[in-house]
Amino acid sequence: AEDDLDILGLVVTKEFLSDPVLPGAEVVLRFTIENSSPALAIIIAFFDPLDPEFIPGLTTVAPLPADPCGVGSVLTADDRDDPLGEELKLTGATLAAAGSPGDSCTFDVTLLVPAATPSATYTNTTGFIFAFIGTALVLPEPATDTLTVAGDLLFLEKEFSGDPVAPGGEVTLGFTLTNLDDANPITDITFSDDLDAALA
Repeated sequence: AEDDLDILGLVVTKEFLSDPVLPGAEVVLRFTIENSSPALAIIIAFFDPLDPEFIPGLTTVAPLPADPCGVGSVLTADDRDDPLGEELKLTGATLAAAGSPGDSCTFDVTLLVPAATPSATYTNTTGFIFAFIGTALVLPEPATDTLTVAGDLLFLEKEFSGDPVAPGGEVTLGFTLTNLDDANPITDITFSDDLDAALA
């Protein structure tokens, strides 16, 4: 005979919304903390290293949410004088007992992916998480999620029409930009084409 034993406590999850993301674009990282115990959870704290093991140069986009997880909770982004990126820190969070209003919290952080980030799938895991439920110290499992950076979501084609053309004649050069991301618009697109490099 067998059965499952559920240990009540805290569950921390994280999720990158609307990825894959283009290099140089913004992505939203959502955190959710749930208290499944019958007692108040206090002094919840954790940190999330955004560098360099994750994506070097990844930074937060202000403003960060105020009171993200209960009154008095604070979320900060500390660059630690590190040019490779930042570290998110949550302190002072409080959650009510399970089944009560305020037994969970969800907050979003907007991040800017560096333009030079190679296309790949990156894994991000929170660091040490701790809280007190009653007088007991609990250590929830770290939260983890993957972020896919794909530089090939924007496709650019070019084509000459009306050629061959005689010297002194006119020819049309057409450009077609295609967004291959079916979930997100792409804005602020720029590119250059040095025509003199091919024909002065």
